[in-house]
Amino acid sequence: MDAAATLLRQIFRSHRIPIGLTYALTCFEKALQVLFPWATGVAIDSLVRSDLSGVAVLCGLWFLHLVSATFRQMYDTRLFTRIYGELATSTIIRQRAAGDAVSVIAARSSLSRECIDFVERDVPMLFQTALTGIGSLVMMFFYSTAVGLIGLALLVPAVLCNWWFARRARRLNRAINNRLEREVGVIEACGLPRVSRHFSMLRTFRVGLSDAEAINRSIVELFMIAALAAALVLYTAGGTHTPGAIYAVFVYVWTLFETIWVVPPAVNAITRVQDIGTRVQPGNA
Repeated sequence: MDAAATLLRQIFRSHRIPIGLTYALTCFEKALQVLFPWATGVAIDSLVRSDLSGVAVLCGLWFLHLVSATFRQMYDTRLFTRIYGELATSTIIRQRAAGDAVSVIAARSSLSRECIDFVERDVPMLFQTALTGIGSLVMMFFYSTAVGLIGLALLVPAVLCNWWFARRARRLNRAINNRLEREVGVIEACGLPRVSRHFSMLRTFRVGLSDAEAINRSIVELFMIAALAAALVLYTAGGTHTPGAIYAVFVYVWTLFETIWVVPPAVNAITRVQDIGTRVQPGNA
C-alpha cells in the first residue's frame, strides 16, 4: 500500500486545487441528492393540501443539482485526461531509463491509467458513498429512532463481508496484474499453448474475483431484505404518519441499501490500485 499511497499523494499534491474543486462539487451534488427524498415527501404532503410550495422546493433542488453536475462532468474530463498524460509520460521515460522491457513498460503505462481512473471515479465514489450512507442514516433517525437503529445494525454484516472480500480481491488483483504485465511477451512468443494458458489463467482469476464479489453481495442482501421489512413494519405500525413521510423513510432505507451495494466495487478498486501503485511508482518497477 505504501507505493500506491505515495503515488496518489504525489498526484494530489501536484494538482490539489483543481482536484479539490471537483471533489467539493461532487460532495455538493451528493448533499443535494440526500435531500431529494425529504423534498419529495414534502412535495407529496403539500400537494395533498393543494399547496405547490413543496413542488417548488423540489424543483429548485433538482435544478441546482443539474447545473452543478453538468459543470463538474465537463471539468472532470479536461482535468483527469491531462493528469493521465503527465503520469503516463513520466512512467515511460523513467522505466525506459531503468532499462525495463518495452512490453512491461507498455503494460504499466496502461495500468497507470487505472490510477487516474481511481482518482477521477473511485475516490469521488468513496466520498459519495460515505456522504450518502451517513446522510441516509441521519435522516432515518430523524424520522424514527427504531428505523435508524435498524440501518445502523445492517452495517455490521456489511463491514464483515467486505473485509473478507478485500482480502480475496487483493490476492486476485495481484495475480491478474502479474499476468497483464507479461501479456505482450506471451503474445510475441507466438506459442499457442503458452498464449492459451495465459488467457486461461486470466479467466480463472477474474472469475474468482467475480464469484467472491457475488458471494459478498448475496450475504449482505439477505440482511437487507430483513432490514427493509422490519423498518417498514415498525414505521407504519402506528398508522399516524403522512404519505410523504412514509415515502421518504422508504427511500432513505433503500438509499442506504444502494450505498452498501456499491461498496464491493470500491473495495475491488482500492485493492487493484494498491497493487498498481507498486508497479508504476519509482523504486518499485
